[in-house]
Amino acid sequence: MQSLLSVLFIGSLTAASAMARPMPPWKSDAGGEISAGTDANESLAGYGSPVRFTVFLGAATGFPQLANDVQESLSRGNITLYEHGVSVNPAYITSAQREALQNVWGSTGIRLTTGGGTGMAEIGCCSLLSFSDLKNFGGSLPLLANANLPDDEGGDGTVMTEASEADLELKLAAIVAQKGAPKNIAPIMRPDPAQPTKLWEASALYAPNRKLALYTGAVAIDIPPTLAMSFPGAALDNYVNEIKWALRNRIRVTLIVSPYVMGKGGCVFDSRFLENTKAFTTYLISKGADPTEYVVESYCGEVRNTVNSPSGDHESESINQVALFLSTMPVSAPGTTVPAMPGGLSEVDAIASQMSDSKLHVAKVADQTFFSSDKNVNSIIRRMNSLDGMAYQSDVKVSIHGGALDGTVNPLDITICPNCSMLMQNALVFQATHGNGVLQGSKTDAMIHVFNPTTPAPSGFTFGNMSDVRAPQVFRETGQGMSNVEGLMIRGADEMVLGLWGKNGFANLGISDDGLLEIRNPGSSADYHTGVEFAPPGADLANRPKITASNEGNTLEITSKNTIFKGNTTYSSLSGNGNAYACLDASGNLYRSMTACR
Repeated sequence: MQSLLSVLFIGSLTAASAMARPMPPWKSDAGGEISAGTDANESLAGYGSPVRFTVFLGAATGFPQLANDVQESLSRGNITLYEHGVSVNPAYITSAQREALQNVWGSTGIRLTTGGGTGMAEIGCCSLLSFSDLKNFGGSLPLLANANLPDDEGGDGTVMTEASEADLELKLAAIVAQKGAPKNIAPIMRPDPAQPTKLWEASALYAPNRKLALYTGAVAIDIPPTLAMSFPGAALDNYVNEIKWALRNRIRVTLIVSPYVMGKGGCVFDSRFLENTKAFTTYLISKGADPTEYVVESYCGEVRNTVNSPSGDHESESINQVALFLSTMPVSAPGTTVPAMPGGLSEVDAIASQMSDSKLHVAKVADQTFFSSDKNVNSIIRRMNSLDGMAYQSDVKVSIHGGALDGTVNPLDITICPNCSMLMQNALVFQATHGNGVLQGSKTDAMIHVFNPTTPAPSGFTFGNMSDVRAPQVFRETGQGMSNVEGLMIRGADEMVLGLWGKNGFANLGISDDGLLEIRNPGSSADYHTGVEFAPPGADLANRPKITASNEGNTLEITSKNTIFKGNTTYSSLSGNGNAYACLDASGNLYRSMTACR
């Protein structure tokens, strides 16, 4: 925020006069943007976004303090950093402080050292971003940004002319066209509280402002709540009008809050910053004017209890405490309107893109290895055609080692740790001495394929230590097989344990209710042979011995060229057709024989 417009304060509005509308975090029913009870994240369905950040926390000076006492902010899941152009300037932050912030906030997708990321930036307007500017942001800015307009072209509540608006369109479009620049820039504009009858959505006074907001796809309102709560209700209603106009046009509308002390100016302690933030935002929400997100920042110093600094989640009247409060407030859905500005992105597309396209960086460890190239890592990955999309978040470690950028000699080596998100790929290739093992998802069904694309060596899995000759293996070479399995156990549901499928039907093996091995043919409800066929070497199909059951289990048939029973055999009855020999054994007992008596 630049200088504040001098106004005549008439009356006041207290927190008690604002009607609260209880809603859970990140939810809104404002203006029909999101129906009551609908998670704002749902508007990002299909983009793979891990989280929707609704509060951006920063400080023009004192930014490095946000590396301390922020665990509660991190635990909220919807708070990340606001990168003011001053805060990332080396005059106000050292390399060590930048690394410390990255290590703490990197799990939210912040990329202070490698550029881009899931934060939001604040820039001046409207010269092009210099090399130094880009370097201060790590090489590239977040895709979402807010821009301070020049005072002579409508900045900070001053009047914007049609000529100024046309000039700003050209300047902002030139910034967006730069490599590494934001793609959704919200000019900071607000109605004049001294003219509350001139409504933002209808007055000709604000026609150039409305045109510029539609051109960029976003607008930001920067107003200290302590100042806002000194305005008459009609002036506050014009902020409501601006927000609801933006929501109807489905563009981003960001509310920026900061400390302010009435009548004193400069950098002094606002003892009612949190109280007035609650009153102001509650009033807006009671009118159905939920912004799409909030920014909390301070512009002054680091001395606690002298200014409202980013001095920790547990420090009274710190900007952290205001951010924690706003993290519980409802927001509207991200803007979906694609801006008229060439190269511009809608808010929802910018959120999705910056979460997947930012350079990979891990926050909470220092021993990471990165590409030594200034090329965007994601473009390298895409050129390798090995990734469809990527979602990343880590609390422990993700290391990336890049060899040849074409991925052929020394392929991209990605180590993923516990507590990390998925890396969604077409295929994973594991390089080994005797060939590459490929793990790939099928394009036609829900199967996963394991194969060796370069050699005829077996493809499969080894369970346990590969140097252990007893380690179980499941593999395919000329056929399917399983080797080195001691005491293999297969467990199935009910009576079925193992299903066998072949070109001529099915067979199930299982354990029956009485504990016996069960063989079942489930392929037909008709009376069909169920049994076992033996295929010894040299036996042709017609002469293979068989044991089959039919006639609903009433008939057991043994088919064999010769059947020999060794040991005692007992029959309850025997029947048959044909002739038999009547013979006497050595003891004189009569017996029948199919062969000649001996």
